[in-house]
Amino acid sequence: MELLVDGILMEIKQYENSTHLEYVKFVQPHVFEYFLFLELLDLFDYQLNKKFFEHINSEYLGNPSRFQLLQWSLRF
Repeated sequence: MELLVDGILMEIKQYENSTHLEYVKFVQPHVFEYFLFLELLDLFDYQLNKKFFEHINSEYLGNPSRFQLLQWSLRF
């Protein structure tokens, strides 16, 4: 709830075919990409190795987040 109040996340409500949908997304994409990078680091035991980069290249091919994840890797 605090993340919504602080403007880090935003809540989106939609009504489609009499179905109520609610979801949240990050206001700033780079915040999402940072947390995604941290999750990937944890998944690979904080090892920036060949498997780590192969995973990013295969899972995020054609996705704008791929480039951002590689940039976070350089910063790490």
